[in-house]
Amino acid sequence: MKKRILLKLQNRIDKNGILQIIAQTERSQLMNKLKAQKRFYELIENALKKEKVRKKTKPSVSSKEKRIETKKKTSVKKVMRKVQLKDLSD
Repeated sequence: MKKRILLKLQNRIDKNGILQIIAQTERSQLMNKLKAQKRFYELIENALKKEKVRKKTKPSVSSKEKRIETKKKTSVKKVMRKVQLKDLSD
């Protein structure tokens, strides 16, 4: 648990191992302390959450066919351009 927190919050923890949270939005010191505490608890809570494992998915048959069809169309366009350029140069 401690390793996970250190790993997730490594950008916020300094060389001495201190997690600094700054709150300066309110005029009252008490309100700023409460906001900093709230943010601290939120950071710890989010660091302890397990990330969902990504499920690998394969592209559908229709999406593969669609991709191949668009590739064929673009290749035909390019071939047509080359043919027109050759005709103009003669």
